[in-house]
Amino acid sequence: MPDHVHVIVEGRDERSDLCRFVRQAKQGSGYAYARIAGRRLWQPRYYERLIRDEESTRAYVRYLFENPVRAHLLDSPRQYFFIGSSEWSVDDLLEWAFAAGAHT
Repeated sequence: MPDHVHVIVEGRDERSDLCRFVRQAKQGSGYAYARIAGRRLWQPRYYERLIRDEESTRAYVRYLFENPVRAHLLDSPRQYFFIGSSEWSVDDLLEWAFAAGAHT
C-alpha cells in the first residue's frame, strides 16, 4: 500500500519482543528513508493485533493479499512487488491462504 504497511510476524522464542522488533524495523527503514527523502517515514505509534489460531492467521493473510487489489493498485496479489515471506514461497503462501475449504 502506498501510505502504510501490514506485516504478520511470529514470535518463535520466549524472548521474542514485538515492541523491540517494531522499534528496530521502524528505526532502520526510517533512517534510510529520511536520508533519501529528507523527511520522516513513520508515525510515532503503530497498531497491533494478536492472532491466536491458524484460521485467523489464514484470514489475515488473505486480507493482506487482497488489500492492494481492493485499492485498485493491481489486478492480482501476485503483481504486488512487496508480497512475500521469509519462510514460504509466494506460490505456497497464496495456495495456503486461499486453500479450498478455508473459512472466510
